[in-house]
Amino acid sequence: MLSEIKGIILDWGGVLIDNPAGSVISYCSRVLAVPEQDFSSTFSNYEERFQKGLLSELEFWSAVCNDLAVSLPDDSSLWRRAFEAAYRQNEGVLHFVTNIRATGIKTAILSNTEQPAFEYFQTLKYECFDQEIFSCLEGTRKPESKIYELALKRLDISPSQAIFVDDKHENIQGAREAGLHALLFEDYSQLVSDIKQFGLGK
Repeated sequence: MLSEIKGIILDWGGVLIDNPAGSVISYCSRVLAVPEQDFSSTFSNYEERFQKGLLSELEFWSAVCNDLAVSLPDDSSLWRRAFEAAYRQNEGVLHFVTNIRATGIKTAILSNTEQPAFEYFQTLKYECFDQEIFSCLEGTRKPESKIYELALKRLDISPSQAIFVDDKHENIQGAREAGLHALLFEDYSQLVSDIKQFGLGK
């Protein structure tokens, strides 16, 4: 397998950083003074369009607040503030990816991410990735086949030459249907062990 693998593609929220979703929902619910369950349910109605960049943050909050019958938040970028508060970097995984990249393996981030969170990402200056693919810039998201194909094209590798890592079963399934090797992320130790099965990270 070692000779076949030329690239590794990783999810951002849930792999490279702790999954921020629950904390973001809690933060926004507190600011809007609504029950978390109500906010989460309403958010799910707009999540896909927000993550595909089809709604601006203002359009998102206008729709959500209208549905919840509450006023618009005073903070013009509440989503970014909530994401910043939730951000916890997985240093072990980032270090591991840096070491793999140093061996000549291409690396990419592939993330379902809203525009405000992407804007925060831009301030972080990650240096261990050759490509960064975010749903809000591409108009497509996991598990749609188009976004996996886009990542492969930008890395200039074939599906069989790529390992994809994500913490969601549906995204793993989407990657496998697109022909990639795919690993469900649980924790750092498990990731290292699974990657070593491909002859990488020794």
